[in-house]
Amino acid sequence: MLRFLGSADDTGLRPALQTLQRARCARAAICRVHASSGSKRTDRLRALGHGVNRDQEQATLAPANRTRRCGVFPQMYWERKLAFRITPKSGPLRSMETLLDANRALTNDLPAGYLRRLKWLETGKMLVEAAESGSDAAIHDATEKLLTSVEEEGWMERPPPR
Repeated sequence: MLRFLGSADDTGLRPALQTLQRARCARAAICRVHASSGSKRTDRLRALGHGVNRDQEQATLAPANRTRRCGVFPQMYWERKLAFRITPKSGPLRSMETLLDANRALTNDLPAGYLRRLKWLETGKMLVEAAESGSDAAIHDATEKLLTSVEEEGWMERPPPR
């Protein structure tokens, strides 16, 4: 394959390959250099052999969705409190006050087959989205969905005495 590409100089493939190689190299440099300080970033890029001016430095600052692919994870807000405490009166779930409590309740307390059910999958997805964004609206929606799921299972009611 390299012989074919090497002989195809006149077709314009070599400049395209060089551009692709530079893009891969720049992406790798961004992945390696994810420090928040611009001066450290510039120094590291220069150390890797990249010429960097101010415009290029601003262009190499990776947005959050791009850094995720490089192995850097965005901040999560699992310690945020739910909109209100949920304490089931029956069933397997524990009392939940934070997003982390709800996460642990779903992953550890629910019986094995329950997480395959659509309502519990949606509840878990909303909890993760709330933890990723940390916004009050997302947390409130996730809390409401969690409460609805628990109520549909009948775990907010005490079992009748025998």
